[in-house]
Amino acid sequence: IIGCIGRIEEHKGQQILTQAFIKAKLQNSFLVICGSADDKEYFENLLKEIEANKLQNSFKYIPFIENVNELLACLDVFVMPSNSETFGLVLIEAMASGLAVIGTNSGGVPEIITNKRNGLIFEQKDINTLADLLSFYYKNPDTIKVFSKLARTDSLEKYDYDKQRQKFFKFCEKVG
Repeated sequence: IIGCIGRIEEHKGQQILTQAFIKAKLQNSFLVICGSADDKEYFENLLKEIEANKLQNSFKYIPFIENVNELLACLDVFVMPSNSETFGLVLIEAMASGLAVIGTNSGGVPEIITNKRNGLIFEQKDINTLADLLSFYYKNPDTIKVFSKLARTDSLEKYDYDKQRQKFFKFCEKVG
C-alpha cells in the first residue's frame, strides 16, 4: 500500500505519483491519496486518470483527516512527490512511523532523507524514476525493512522534541 498525504494540488505532485504508480504496474498494490482537494480541477483530472487506467479498485481517496498516524499505520510506503517542500513534517511523521519513504530531491527533503540509507530520492516530476523506485521497493521487501528501521531511528533521533528544544535554547543563548 503506497500513500501520499497533503493538499491535493499540482505543487504537491499527486498526479506524478499516480502516473508513476500506473507505469510501475505493481500487482496487488494499492495507492492511497489523502488530503484536502483545494484545487478542484486538478483533483478531477487525477480521478479521470485513475478511471481511464481502470484503477478504481487499486485507488482510494481519503479527504483531510485529523489523525494522520492511523493512516500511516496502514501504509507500506510513503511518497512525498512535491515539487518542493521547505520542511516536510508529514515525511518525518511517516519515517517515525517506520515506513519506507520516497521523496523529491528538492527543498528540505534531501536533508531528511539520506538516499539509499533511510529512503529513496528522485528528481521532481520524474515519473520514470519514481516508477522505478516504487518497483524497487515492491521487488525488495527486505530493503523496505532496513530502510524503514533506519528511517524511524533517524527521525526519532534527529527530530526529537526535547533535543530540538534544547538546540533552540542554546542557539538563543549564543545570539542573545
